[in-house]
Amino acid sequence: MITSGLGLTEAKVNAFRDAGLDHIQVSFQASDSELNNAVAGSRKAFEQKLAMARAVKEAGYPMVLNFVIHRHNIHQMNDIISLCERLGADYVELATCQYYGWAFENREG
Repeated sequence: MITSGLGLTEAKVNAFRDAGLDHIQVSFQASDSELNNAVAGSRKAFEQKLAMARAVKEAGYPMVLNFVIHRHNIHQMNDIISLCERLGADYVELATCQYYGWAFENREG
């Protein structure tokens, strides 16, 4: 499962594990709360994502973190890797932005 982490809870993480789900990947928009929250559109997004990444690890899943790299966060590459190391990520996916839908409509902004 790939999730933003928003709306996810420790109880849901554990329920997914108990149901046999073998993978939960948490997506971030940036390495810091200010940019992450601005892109995510929520003042609480970054802290929620951190908490759910930790909950995934505590539930026995490998911690898989995803970052879509774009012009607003590309300067954070070192900080993104440092965040992944601090969280104890087992896998990191650095993805390029795909310009479809909302991303296409907002590609100039």
